[in-house]
Amino acid sequence: MIRNIIFDMGNVLIKFVPSRIVEELGLDSKEDEELLLSTIFHTGEWHLADLGVMTGL
Repeated sequence: MIRNIIFDMGNVLIKFVPSRIVEELGLDSKEDEELLLSTIFHTGEWHLADLGVMTGL
């Protein structure tokens, strides 16, 4: 019996470009885009989650 299916999304099923994701949000300025990128995508937590070693916050 199959209980789980795991999809590898980032650069496997879809192209993962964080800057494009943030640009499409339509923020007011490039500074806001950079702040969002650095706060979410350029963190140690993001890297650990991407590696699959983070169990929760």
